[in-house]
Amino acid sequence: CKQLKKFNFSDYQINTQLSQGTFGKIYLVEDKDKNIFSMKKIILSEELDLEGIIKEYQLAHRLQHPNIIEILGFYTKKLDVTTFVIYILMEVGLTDWEKSIKSHSDHKKYYTEGELLNILTQLVSALSFLQSQGVSHRDIKPQNVLIFKNQVYKIADFGEAKQITKIGQNRQINTLRGTELYMSPL
Repeated sequence: CKQLKKFNFSDYQINTQLSQGTFGKIYLVEDKDKNIFSMKKIILSEELDLEGIIKEYQLAHRLQHPNIIEILGFYTKKLDVTTFVIYILMEVGLTDWEKSIKSHSDHKKYYTEGELLNILTQLVSALSFLQSQGVSHRDIKPQNVLIFKNQVYKIADFGEAKQITKIGQNRQINTLRGTELYMSPL
């Protein structure tokens, strides 16, 4: 199993903030060779939380699929006695699906049936792969689907991801996680 490696934070320059979520901010960064990446910054108040986040992104890192974002590395730093920060280095998309949906709506340009089938085929492929690997993403929503060139859609943000454990013959997760608006009803 391929291990997620630490990267040297000083090799990257933060350019602009791309977005902000519940648990962190995403920045556009570039390395010394002018290659562009995205970097998620998460501030934590517990070292135990830091270890959990590293495990979740390690899980995402080993999931190699054309419709799952590539996690490239991480960097951690202790800010003070109780505060930690983790940076997750990832490939960068052009936009997220939520922004694309809004742009389509604002311009009265709606998705064709073919476009929607293409998007759904890619996302179902990624979700099927996750299921085959025993992984639950737990926060699928348009904001966590990134769009890359050539209309490639990739699932991102594995901060809530969990390896599904086997209990008897059933596989289950006993916690409720995700974004309320996008959760399935109980």
